[in-house]
Amino acid sequence: MAQFFCAVYRAISPVLRSKLPLKKENPLLTVFKMNGRILSMKKLILIDDHAMLREGIASWLSKNSDWKVELQCESFERLQSDFEKANFSAGDDIIAIVDLSYKTENSKIESEIGWDIIKWLNSKDVPSIVFSSHDTGTFIEKAMGPDIRARGFVSKTSDEKVLLDAINMVAAGKTYIQPDLFSGFIETKSILSALNSKEQEIADLIMHNFQNEEIAAKLNLKLHTVENYISKIYDKTGTNSKKELIELLL
Repeated sequence: MAQFFCAVYRAISPVLRSKLPLKKENPLLTVFKMNGRILSMKKLILIDDHAMLREGIASWLSKNSDWKVELQCESFERLQSDFEKANFSAGDDIIAIVDLSYKTENSKIESEIGWDIIKWLNSKDVPSIVFSSHDTGTFIEKAMGPDIRARGFVSKTSDEKVLLDAINMVAAGKTYIQPDLFSGFIETKSILSALNSKEQEIADLIMHNFQNEEIAAKLNLKLHTVENYISKIYDKTGTNSKKELIELLL
């Protein structure tokens, strides 16, 4: 008898299934599916302390690309507090656009906290594009180097289309340096390659107008040791003063 009922069930089950209402798929999921795969969304994080600039970039990108600025932050602190609350999903393409210099709350002096922002974003597996008015070869060399590991560099004086090109290149897993900045980057890279790591570090501080005493304090070196390093830097770069060194590296 059991075999009889099993045979009947197998015979009528296709008919029963055909009469059942089809399961409706989430319409939002349907929009983002193609060939059975959920499509990733293209989302940007924009970190810059100039609100009008952020709004302008976000507006232009929304009208001229399929990228959406999901999160805008005016400071490192705001980025850290808002990042986990942002509407990011697994599989989304997320890229950060980061300025380098920010004014502190109690000072008009700009601080290059952008380096720390990029490192923090790296820890979150979010690639960064530097978007800065500090666009000399020295800044590009540092940004794209092994310590900071930015994925792209674009000057704030560039056209928005250049920024979009950088975003798309980085999203494709490549690096991008604005074409008209590349020659300066290569020249600076060539000059700095003649210096050892400590000399490069001191040259970078000189570029930021540190005095010898300040360099010694920051690097925990004796003053005469710093002076010896600077003398070697002059010899290797063919310069005779800090002014000449800065002009060479700019």
